[in-house]
Amino acid sequence: LLLLFLLFILLTALNLQGPLAALFARTAVAHSDVILPHYSACFFVAPPATKTIFELAESQPELTTFVAAVKAAGLVVTLESAGPFTVFAPNNDAFADLPEGVLTKLFKPENKDLLVSVLTYHVAAAKVLAAQLYNEEQITMVEGSNITILIDPYVFIRDGQPRSENARVVSADNEATNGVVHIIDRVLLPPTAPPAPP
Repeated sequence: LLLLFLLFILLTALNLQGPLAALFARTAVAHSDVILPHYSACFFVAPPATKTIFELAESQPELTTFVAAVKAAGLVVTLESAGPFTVFAPNNDAFADLPEGVLTKLFKPENKDLLVSVLTYHVAAAKVLAAQLYNEEQITMVEGSNITILIDPYVFIRDGQPRSENARVVSADNEATNGVVHIIDRVLLPPTAPPAPP
């Protein structure tokens, strides 16, 4: 009887291997490419977050310019506060794609208010995971203006500037103790910012 029971367990495991592997493969693809809708990873529980949004950003090599901008704008305390917040954090390449001289201008002390305006246009005062976003959703940012979520099937963001290129979420659901960070490939500019190039 014991041998029959062990054989039954073995056959059950073998029969489940295919569906389980397929489920995890589809889940991994959804998260790596940031494609919606996500497949549920019901067999995996992520460890609880241990870092604040700012600490999480500091730990990411592709967010060094964003971290420097947050420090220059005096927003470190905000991103370490209770929140919750959702931050669409531009990566280093996004800042490098700004027109020549723009980043240097933003970092000047006399332009701190403009830098604060640009950075707070990347922050929403709620925690929103990628799977909760929907096409044509309007999200009001801390700066006061809206961004528009576009899903086709990747997650894109249209800012307040009349240009053809939208920001794309390249790494979603980086969870922190006080919210979540979605890394994007363009700097979002609010309607009140100087016009961006097409």
